[in-house]
Amino acid sequence: MSRQRIRLWDLPTRIFHWSLVALFVASLVSGSIGGNLMVWHGRFGLAILGLVCFRLLWEFTGSSYARFTGFAPTPASVLAYLCCQWRGVGHNPLGALSVFALLGLLAFQACSGLFANDDIAFRCARSSAGNSATASPASTSCRPNS
Repeated sequence: MSRQRIRLWDLPTRIFHWSLVALFVASLVSGSIGGNLMVWHGRFGLAILGLVCFRLLWEFTGSSYARFTGFAPTPASVLAYLCCQWRGVGHNPLGALSVFALLGLLAFQACSGLFANDDIAFRCARSSAGNSATASPASTSCRPNS
């Protein structure tokens, strides 16, 4: 039985997928190890955010298969899939919902990481010009803990 191979993802979408996998693993490892790798953890998070932004932009400028409108599920398609009557190419309706959830969660995680600081990974030294209650943020220097 011979099957015809169908390529749905264009090169930028494939690069996005594998870059996202690599950055996610690198972010997970650097966050778990901590220490001096927290600087890289932040960089990996920024790169993930950049990839998510690229993917959202590629929705409007990419090929027809790269567009979310091509696989955005409707209630009827979800019901057809659940009743084993869905026929299509690419992501099934529940897979498409998981893509949207994954991109949303990654964007939320990366954005929340931009503003998070729990002072565990950083030691801060205040300037000797005043006490810590009156020191301005400009007089504080923070370095990763080692």
